[in-house]
Amino acid sequence: MFGEVERNVLKFLEESCGEYVSGSLIAKKLNVTRAAVSKAVANLRRKGFMIDSHPKRGYRLIFLDDLRETNCILRELKMKLKFTVNYLTSTSSTQDIAKSLAEHGAPEGTIVIAEEMSAGRGRLGRKWHATSGGLWMTIVLRPNVPPVKMQLISLLAGVAVAKALANLYGLKPKLKWPNDVLINDRKVCGILAEASIEADAINYILLGVGINVNNEIPEDLKNVAISVKEALGKTVPRALILRAFLVEFDKLYAEFNRGNTRRIIEDWEKYASTIGKKVRAIYRDRAIEGLAVDVKNDGSLVLKLEDGSIAVINAGDIIHLR
Repeated sequence: MFGEVERNVLKFLEESCGEYVSGSLIAKKLNVTRAAVSKAVANLRRKGFMIDSHPKRGYRLIFLDDLRETNCILRELKMKLKFTVNYLTSTSSTQDIAKSLAEHGAPEGTIVIAEEMSAGRGRLGRKWHATSGGLWMTIVLRPNVPPVKMQLISLLAGVAVAKALANLYGLKPKLKWPNDVLINDRKVCGILAEASIEADAINYILLGVGINVNNEIPEDLKNVAISVKEALGKTVPRALILRAFLVEFDKLYAEFNRGNTRRIIEDWEKYASTIGKKVRAIYRDRAIEGLAVDVKNDGSLVLKLEDGSIAVINAGDIIHLR
């Protein structure tokens, strides 16, 4: 989250439209010290904002929305996973490209990003609208864990998206089990985890993450979907969101590999919108209703049914009833 000085400095730089503005002028306008401005700029840079400085001209905010430059942006970060971005202007699906790369030995941390997808898909084979302006990617993962823990990948990815949006913009995202990130009860991000599994071992996981950033939401989806642009009332740089997401994901994935699953669940519960709600769970044409009361360490959802019995849901669609 932002301190007051950070928030005001960022607003001042945004309103300068990419032009340099002196630190002394910012300090005077905001009625703070020059040192406070310098500290605020340093904190904003740590959060990922690209702020250029010039000894005579001052500061300017660089609005970077060119995903082709992402590898340069990530190079300076010290993370456990080595992320490498493969950028495409258009493709059928980043999942398909990442699968081909994974099957040919692509290392963990390989990312496929596309400006547009003609055949993007969500869970259960649903079509995903992936037009220009969104952040559409698939990450190749190779965790050394049993397949039963795969559900946690979707949960921790959702937490990483929620943390990134909250920290960058002060938004208040919520997480709907198992794979949706919501803003104002509308979907801003969907997550799809697909895996190649052999003899109870995971060969690789394809983690698809689709974030509505600056893309236009189709008219027929406006009641259920939202973009970051709409939520904030302004266009935002996708590279900044990608960077912030990967930083948060890297930390959570390290916990996952250490077996600290409870930490992931606790983080997920901080943003959860599903817990405490009456829900309908649908899986393979079977539907049950109950109160969502907990998430187990493997990521499965626990429902308390009307007769007092407990049901554990490992997969399927969840509809919030109240």
